[in-house]
Amino acid sequence: MPSRTAYYTSISVVLFFLPILIMTVAYSFIIMRLRTQRYPGERIESGTIAQTKVRRKVTAFYFFLTQFEAVYDWVPKATFHLFVQYYWSQTS
Repeated sequence: MPSRTAYYTSISVVLFFLPILIMTVAYSFIIMRLRTQRYPGERIESGTIAQTKVRRKVTAFYFFLTQFEAVYDWVPKATFHLFVQYYWSQTS
């Protein structure tokens, strides 16, 4: 059973934890880039400020939504598989 435990652990890391980490880092870079970006052309301060705030909110919400969806969908499955391999296989 150690090979099966190693298999499920590696699958959980490669197919769940690593992609979540990569998505978090990538979206963090995107959010930082949007927050520091200056747009070309003439600036009308009232419109520019409002548009910038809306863009930031939408980007942050999209980041939150995608991360929440990934965690909500896959954490139970990954946790269950690891729990079965580490806890139930020892008690059987």
